Amino acid sequence: MIQKILKREDADKLFHREAMLFELDDGVLASKAEELFGEDAVTFVRKLSRGGAYMNQAFPPACNHCIEYLTLNGFRHAASYRNLELLRDGAKEKAASSVTSTESGKAEQTLTGPVSASYDTEN
Repeated sequence: MIQKILKREDADKLFHREAMLFELDDGVLASKAEELFGEDAVTFVRKLSRGGAYMNQAFPPACNHCIEYLTLNGFRHAASYRNLELLRDGAKEKAASSVTSTESGKAEQTLTGPVSASYDTEN
């Protein structure tokens, strides 16, 4: 799962790298979006989607099920949802940081470092 805040440009590059053609539109499989942004982000887009603006379904020939995919706008919404999760989690980490005493007796706050990227958006 993505572990860094994405800008719109980063999300767009990632979409274009992961997208494939579904009938007339490019899209990213919902299952792939779940790998990237988490199940909650895709569920959010699913609830938000109206008239195929964010998520659509393709019906492959000779299959009795549909394949869900996110449009570019849906992918951006999922990335935004993940960004907000990371911000929330970062705020929780800061709030849970401990105060330790140094040798001189002064208080020093220990914070965790910035979230590192686990997914390279440049490739």
